[in-house]
Amino acid sequence: MRGYVIIPGMKKLEEDIRNGIYKHIYLLHGDQSYLRLRYVKALTRHFAADDDTMNVSSFYGKKIDLEEVASLARTLPFFSEKRVIVLEETGLFSRACGELTDLIKTLPEETVLICSEDAIDDKSEQVKAVATSGCIANFS
Repeated sequence: MRGYVIIPGMKKLEEDIRNGIYKHIYLLHGDQSYLRLRYVKALTRHFAADDDTMNVSSFYGKKIDLEEVASLARTLPFFSEKRVIVLEETGLFSRACGELTDLIKTLPEETVLICSEDAIDDKSEQVKAVATSGCIANFS
């Protein structure tokens, strides 16, 4: 991913990608939605083939069913090493959400969770859970 200026909060993510170090939880946030989308696509492509519809699930908006997301997260990947779940603009990181915190803390190693949000609450439990086991990148 060249041709843009690396925003300071993204530096760790860019270094990890360049060095082949990957986590199983990513929280990309900030007002630079174009850059967030580029990284969501790049991370998804790393973990799953472009035509892999069995192991990649995307959810968009505030009305997602967290039970469905949790069920998918616990499902083993089909003829692949990883299952990828993408959550975009859900608002789940800007308010308290115990269900999401529990999911993050119990996420199986075979599942990669990529979240892209405009705004987050840095003090929320789910953001703290991502910080301990994943990667948070600010795109502001």
